[in-house]
Amino acid sequence: MTHPDGSRIMENQTEIQKAFVEHECAYFTFVEKCRDVLSGKSAADMSELEQLARELEEKFKSLREAWGIVG
Repeated sequence: MTHPDGSRIMENQTEIQKAFVEHECAYFTFVEKCRDVLSGKSAADMSELEQLARELEEKFKSLREAWGIVG
């Protein structure tokens, strides 16, 4: 299978699925925490939200790498 730009997509579908699930979990954790803070249900400090955002960014990077997308 190849990416539209002609590069080779990683053959291991299990790795792609794992990266997607990890990204999805990090995303929903971040969104839920933001909603709790905005609604007043939680009093998280900015460092906690920044840490969740970094984790989300790392998971997204892993997902892109699993798909063979660089940049």
